[in-house]
Amino acid sequence: MNDNQALRNEIKEAQDLLKRTSTNNNGKYLTNDEIRKELEKSHKLNKPTDKLHMMIFLIAVKFSNHRNYFNYSNKYHMIKESYIKAIQSWAKFDLEYINKEGNLTSPFSYFTNIIKFEFWNIIAKTYESKNRDFMLRYNPDGSLKKLDAIDYELEQRNNEKIALSKFNNDRSDY
Repeated sequence: MNDNQALRNEIKEAQDLLKRTSTNNNGKYLTNDEIRKELEKSHKLNKPTDKLHMMIFLIAVKFSNHRNYFNYSNKYHMIKESYIKAIQSWAKFDLEYINKEGNLTSPFSYFTNIIKFEFWNIIAKTYESKNRDFMLRYNPDGSLKKLDAIDYELEQRNNEKIALSKFNNDRSDY
């Protein structure tokens, strides 16, 4: 079973659980009240409940379907990592905290922000590793040399000048 099939099975299982246990809205979406109830149960048990696990997993899956993250090849990895990060942070949510407007804080936005920032971290690490590969060059003796940003930019400009001069020389032959 590949990652996509496993992910589909996990999503189906989470959606079925929410449909069976949801008190309103037929399990189509999560409400702050439902997440808050599960957090209260989890705080009493001192560990996250299965339903809280499924809720956080579904938040991560739904967030991954946003247009900004839809076509990433490592989407399964992003979902897993953000889910793990959110589960690690479930106990840090303060059920009693009241924000500036006098309302209780939203557990949905808390978990969504954790997931969002973990997605951003994964994307940043991916691009950083790709850029790191571009900034490595071989020395004449065969060892690798890491170019700093200025050297890399100068090398790119020199390559563009060389390519442009070759193009101009080729055109002059006509």
